[in-house]
Amino acid sequence: MARHQGGLSGVVFDFPEAVAVAAENIAAAGLADRLSVLGGDVAVDAIGSVGGSDYDLVWCSSVLHFVPDTEAVLRKILAALRPGGALICAHAEIGDTPAAAVEVLQYYLPMLMQGRHVGRRGDMAGALRRIGFCRIETFVSCLFPMAPLQVVAARKAA
Repeated sequence: MARHQGGLSGVVFDFPEAVAVAAENIAAAGLADRLSVLGGDVAVDAIGSVGGSDYDLVWCSSVLHFVPDTEAVLRKILAALRPGGALICAHAEIGDTPAAAVEVLQYYLPMLMQGRHVGRRGDMAGALRRIGFCRIETFVSCLFPMAPLQVVAARKAA
């Protein structure tokens, strides 16, 4: 995205080991003047400045399956967004039909057996609504390599 959008700047937030690799890739791509990294654990660490609304966009892909309290992390993301800012979340949700459920569970069943969270279709949109996001839109994408993912876009009120 940053290569194609000259005015875009951003922060990659991930575990310290992952952001070390991200920093190398950012430097190699010549984007270090616009992209930075921040290491931490989204379940416990701040993702922006304390009490600040720092971001226009937060992209979260297949992360929320691993946090102990999804809604707490979503509240943290909401607080980190500027008014009108957007969250785009790509994650697995178990479909309503047996065929749709199998498409997801063939990959995500072991995660469930390890105590990870994989919700049912619509769970994420409902959680976003409960904590105060608005303009929530969802669609299923089959562009991900392992299983179809639910993509949810939501905004913080302006």
